[in-house]
Amino acid sequence: EGNGSTVTVNGNFNTVEVSQDGIDNVSLVTQTGNGNFADVTQTSEANMSTVTQNGMNNIANVTQGGN
Repeated sequence: EGNGSTVTVNGNFNTVEVSQDGIDNVSLVTQTGNGNFADVTQTSEANMSTVTQNGMNNIANVTQGGN
């Protein structure tokens, strides 16, 4: 399907959830610190997301869809 996700995590108690449905979706998630949460949902095609979290207890929710 051509989807791709790169996840880099440094620290403790971090959570990353990535769901991709469609084609040519790209997700980059970087977490540094503790207790961070990132949820990325991509539907349809050609979506691009970048999430960078530094520190503690950050929350990111990304939802992308459409054409």
